[in-house]
Amino acid sequence: MTRGATWIAVGLVLALSGVAWLLGSTEAATGFAIAIGLVVASYFGTRMATAADRDWLPTLVLVAFLTKMVASTARWGVLEFVYGGSGDATGYHGEGSRLVAVWRSFEVPEFEIGTEFVNSVTGLLYVPYVPTLLGGFILFATIAFFGQLLLYAAFRKTDTSGRLGWYAVSVFFLPTIVYWPSSIGKESLMFLFLGTASYAAAGLMKDYRIRWAVLFAVGIAGAAAIRPHVALLLVGSLAVAMVFSKGTGTKGLGGRRIIAIISIGLVLGAATVAAAAKFNIDFTEGLAATEDIERVIENVEGATSRGGSAVTGSSISSPAEFPAGFIKVMFRPFPTEAGTIQVLATSIEGMLMFGLLLWRFIPMVRYGRHIRRTPYILFALVFTIGFVIAFSAFNNFGLLARQRSQVIPYFMAVLITYGWRPHDTASEDAESQTVNVEASPQEPQESGSSDLSGAQRRQVQRRTTERST
Repeated sequence: MTRGATWIAVGLVLALSGVAWLLGSTEAATGFAIAIGLVVASYFGTRMATAADRDWLPTLVLVAFLTKMVASTARWGVLEFVYGGSGDATGYHGEGSRLVAVWRSFEVPEFEIGTEFVNSVTGLLYVPYVPTLLGGFILFATIAFFGQLLLYAAFRKTDTSGRLGWYAVSVFFLPTIVYWPSSIGKESLMFLFLGTASYAAAGLMKDYRIRWAVLFAVGIAGAAAIRPHVALLLVGSLAVAMVFSKGTGTKGLGGRRIIAIISIGLVLGAATVAAAAKFNIDFTEGLAATEDIERVIENVEGATSRGGSAVTGSSISSPAEFPAGFIKVMFRPFPTEAGTIQVLATSIEGMLMFGLLLWRFIPMVRYGRHIRRTPYILFALVFTIGFVIAFSAFNNFGLLARQRSQVIPYFMAVLITYGWRPHDTASEDAESQTVNVEASPQEPQESGSSDLSGAQRRQVQRRTTERST
């Protein structure tokens, strides 16, 4: 079924591309690129499927890729027809096209962290063929989509919730994730590096093998070349998760774990140096470095508090300020604060996530005590908290919506895993009650008055029979 749907979609795209070519459109090649992307996405969706998601993942990946292409085209249209072609993506496209000649002469352009790195990568991607601006959007959206695939694979690798489909829908179809990382620029590349680092982190915390450490380093290096502060958050989150988790990956692997923690500590130091260099913070100055950090925060607050999308608020500086900062970074603007259609769409999504959090907050607190047994979810929680603190200095709805796309996959991983009873905690609670029931000398209860569920009661009976034999 999926294969047939793939070829139908490819046929339609090719037919539209052929019509565009006959009409003399310069975007005909973009249609052919989308058709190739459909085939590749369908292949990966089929190959990465496991017994847990084989029935629906290939089809979902195909639909998700088409959705991404529509979002990328829409974002290109907004840039072209609403903003008159003026935007960051246009600059990246122009610089990348210029740097193609440098790459083709087998030279590496000089670049610094941030914008220049994105310019150089854009030029490298354009070496085989320099696309139109829309073609560049489609290329970068495809790159971001593979980051989404890796984020899903990372969650699945350590999933105990039994709700893979829920997470797949959130990471592939939430508007912020679909729309913002779909153009030429930092967001799309960051999504690929976030996915790479997260997938490696999930594998590393299961068996602590060197291949995961190498892959994690690749993801962190890419992220650090664009946004070193986000790379620092990733490394710090992994360090915390590795030290405090007690999942299955920590049993019998003490030596590997210690080596991995030391290695991540070294990477954390390197990421700290890169972030400090980016923001001109000199930690060798001792207490004076605190003033440098405060200066950076003040600069960010001032630079992002201008324009029609400005939002009131300040950076988080104490635990008491965290709830308000969390709401600002993760869920605002509210619908009453929306001034444009884009901001209104963002506010609706934010309110839906906020409502879901309020609805499942008590279960999250109740079942969250088991989070140390799920290292990847602990990693996601620490990253979410760190991200909220770091980006609470942003005072612009547009910038917050764009940056928020980087943290939503981690927030949703925590919410989906512990907003409902995870499967592993249900088994653990049943086993605990089994021990209590077997050790108790009390008379057996009436079936209708038992605190155990039917599945737990059958497990108690089975274990009692096994022990008696």
